[in-house]
Amino acid sequence: MKRAPLSTLLGRTALVLSGGGTNGAVEVGFYKALWEAGVKIDLIIGSSIGAINGALIATGMDPQRMHAHWRSARPRDFIKLNWREAWKGLGARSVFDGRRMRRFLELGIPARTFEELKIPFIAVATDLNTGDGIDLERGDLISAVQASCALPGLLPPIEIDGRLLADGGIMRWLPIDLAVARGATTTIICMSECLSDRYDPPRTAVDILNRAFSLAISRVARTPGYLDIFALRTRLIVFEPCFRIRITPQSIFDMGNTDIQVKFGYEYARARLDQAGLWHPPPATSGTMNP
Repeated sequence: MKRAPLSTLLGRTALVLSGGGTNGAVEVGFYKALWEAGVKIDLIIGSSIGAINGALIATGMDPQRMHAHWRSARPRDFIKLNWREAWKGLGARSVFDGRRMRRFLELGIPARTFEELKIPFIAVATDLNTGDGIDLERGDLISAVQASCALPGLLPPIEIDGRLLADGGIMRWLPIDLAVARGATTTIICMSECLSDRYDPPRTAVDILNRAFSLAISRVARTPGYLDIFALRTRLIVFEPCFRIRITPQSIFDMGNTDIQVKFGYEYARARLDQAGLWHPPPATSGTMNP
């Protein structure tokens, strides 16, 4: 019997990319598996580092180029101490200067506006005044992505349309609700952190602060039955990689594990797609996913 095309099996497909610092490299591996399987993505939603990956995918960038982009990145390319405000001490708006990050995004993302993208894309940010989750999908793409990954205290918030915006992971680390609201019949969830993992007990003040922040931003996704609520309205394919390269304050900008993370993400997603009966890569995988 002839197999139905994936577009028929999956219907309108949304890709949801979570936050997670440099653990976001695992999302490149997920994307590579989806590309090779011939999964057509109709909508991309990204929060924090997921917004950077989402923007790259939405431009039509292939996995190989995306992997090369991650591998070549160095902390000095996107972070620089904010000497202009260092004299303020605790009164400074951020540790790092946002101009270096913006330049990094401009050099890496081959588009300037949402309207130039090949796949519809939504970057999620947080309004620091109201606490509302803000959906950015029109106009200045670079500012939107920069706002979505503006880690509080480390990178300065970005003002867009009179709102002061920061990291989307603060309020919506995993914005599945947007996929459902936009009519996705299949939602592929890409997590860069294992929610069910059990970490070693934190021992130092830095460990405790890091663990507390990680728990806080993913608190909703960790709620028992959270995914089940959305499974009533969309088919869920969940990539939740449980591996032991964890984010710490010392490693949050460390790109040294990129190749390991991409390889792990690819192998994990390939196995997950196979379990779901979706791993049937076409004979040639060099074309685009969204012609």
